[in-house]
Amino acid sequence: WCRPYQCGKKQDWAGCWLCPDFPCDDGMLAKLRVRAFARMLDEFGEEQMNEWLARNERAGIIYHYPGKLVGDYDKAADEEEIRRLVMQGRKEA
Repeated sequence: WCRPYQCGKKQDWAGCWLCPDFPCDDGMLAKLRVRAFARMLDEFGEEQMNEWLARNERAGIIYHYPGKLVGDYDKAADEEEIRRLVMQGRKEA
């Protein structure tokens, strides 16, 4: 399982973003989407993130493609692009 998760659980933290060594490249945090989401959870909290992700899902943004562990958020080139997609959804042309 994800070592940062286990570490945070041992420390009784709500998430890995509370660690003084965040972000590390250990386990899942080596993945751009996971690291970006963790930063946003720290900044905005779980309730706001859940609202954004639910809205985006209703709008057709896919978190995980069927049978895969990647989705639309993983297409982003950097954390800022992920952040924009989460907060604003897709901008229609």
